[in-house]
Amino acid sequence: MASDASIVDWTELQAGNVTADVLANSTSIGMAPKAEESPEPASTLKNFGLVFDAVYTPVWTRLLLDAKTQGC
Repeated sequence: MASDASIVDWTELQAGNVTADVLANSTSIGMAPKAEESPEPASTLKNFGLVFDAVYTPVWTRLLLDAKTQGC
């Protein structure tokens, strides 16, 4: 089975040059006590259909709140 999945360069992601079905954060960025941090600018989240965050404290991270606002 062929796959279109790929991992992109961080600078491309930060520049908003990436459109994809899923954005997955598996870093500790956004984890308490620095819960207001996000690995991705809110303005680029509209480029993704689904945003997943592996951070577990807090449940609603800045990344997920921004993604919800962007309609993800």
